[in-house]
Amino acid sequence: MVFVCAAANLRAACYGIPAQTLYDAKGIAGNIIPAIATTNAIVAGIQISQLVKIIKAKKRHANGGDPQHTERVPLRSICSYVYARREPTPRGGYLIQPTTLDEPQADCYVCRKATVTIGVDFFDAADHRMTLRRFVDAVVVAHLNFVRPAIDVGDSGLYDPDDSRLAANLDKPLGALPGVRDGCVLSATDFATDLELSVIVRHVAASHALFASDETNAARGFVVLSAADVAALDAAPTLSKEEAEHHAEHTTTTTNGKTTATTTT
Repeated sequence: MVFVCAAANLRAACYGIPAQTLYDAKGIAGNIIPAIATTNAIVAGIQISQLVKIIKAKKRHANGGDPQHTERVPLRSICSYVYARREPTPRGGYLIQPTTLDEPQADCYVCRKATVTIGVDFFDAADHRMTLRRFVDAVVVAHLNFVRPAIDVGDSGLYDPDDSRLAANLDKPLGALPGVRDGCVLSATDFATDLELSVIVRHVAASHALFASDETNAARGFVVLSAADVAALDAAPTLSKEEAEHHAEHTTTTTNGKTTATTTT
């Protein structure tokens, strides 16, 4: 306590605050600790009350008691922001005041399991070809702000930072990976942040206007597609005859339950 008092007085001197004696410092600390404990108890009690609401709602919406068929209940209709006021409200004299939760943001990956559509050139033979490593680093980590992502396509794992067996996929082009095709859905999961996202991968040629008109997109090798961009791609052929033939060269075969990718050059 002597050290705490000395350090507090040094900091107080920096801001022109009068120094306190050791006895006064003990009294101040003695008042702070119970206040912290009381505040923590109040907050914990409010949190548990909200948790009870969620559990009751899930139980009400359970289908035949099977937890695997529990309906998704909007959290906004169950829980509330709860404010603990210093003074009672003028009307009713309430110290605890709940308010409605905000609506989830449509473009927030945390508020909801979102889907983003990314355009890449599967067949660009240049040095900036979109490999799985570049997809993880540039798209999932740098652009989508994942920390330790795992990438899956369907039930097959493409990349997992904790699975060394999948490391061989990192330097392969996306088009050479089993199951990865124009329009496929990749699942990105980040257990470090409890974040999950579906990434729809579309083929967009490097010569396409989406790349040619934006130096940033061309430099990073991918483009985030809007609904209008996707509609435009669907309205026109996305693969030329040469690209379709090149696409067919990357085939997948299944032997004894194991799927492998074969690239013909």
